[in-house]
Amino acid sequence: TENFLDALDHYMDFYGDLQEKDLPGTDTWITEIADAGCGGDSWAPTCMEMVREADMVGRFTRRAKGILFHNTLAASAYGYLDLETRLPNPQYWVAYLYKQLIGTEVFDAKEPIREGAHVYAFSRKDGKPGYVYVAVNNSQEETSVTLPGTAEVYHLTGESLRSRTALLNGKPLVCSNNAPIPEVAPVTVSGSMTLPAVSVSFIVV
Repeated sequence: TENFLDALDHYMDFYGDLQEKDLPGTDTWITEIADAGCGGDSWAPTCMEMVREADMVGRFTRRAKGILFHNTLAASAYGYLDLETRLPNPQYWVAYLYKQLIGTEVFDAKEPIREGAHVYAFSRKDGKPGYVYVAVNNSQEETSVTLPGTAEVYHLTGESLRSRTALLNGKPLVCSNNAPIPEVAPVTVSGSMTLPAVSVSFIVV
């Protein structure tokens, strides 16, 4: 829900005021993001968690300068890797695409946060002119958006909210001994585009 995801802004208001009072001008470090905080819950290793992971990173970066940590890599239900198999949990792919695509500059996406379309804008990691938009659809309905030109798009979804396998543009992201990292390739889209229900979309323009 909007209220659930909006909680981060309230926390940042509270702690940001304290920080500005006692340590003005310093960076902000958040040592546990997404479901890592307070020990996690049953949806931590499921596709539902991709939405919170992406939204927290977007909200933080538009408001603060600092460092985000996801605790942990491979321990407990909320690790990026499954505790037993060491294979990626769904939210791993959110972090993977952030790492592969997004640069260090943050921009105003000029889109109000609203149910079905939380949009965040960044520079491209490859240094080329343009932007990478991260669009989070926290709704169980599809949302239509208009692209500023032709884009390479990576849609992360799941077969269901509680699925343990993420889909990239509809295809399962499955690791194996022969393919430790499966092919992570975009689709090309122009004009109007649909954000799938309960999804995270990386849009490179």
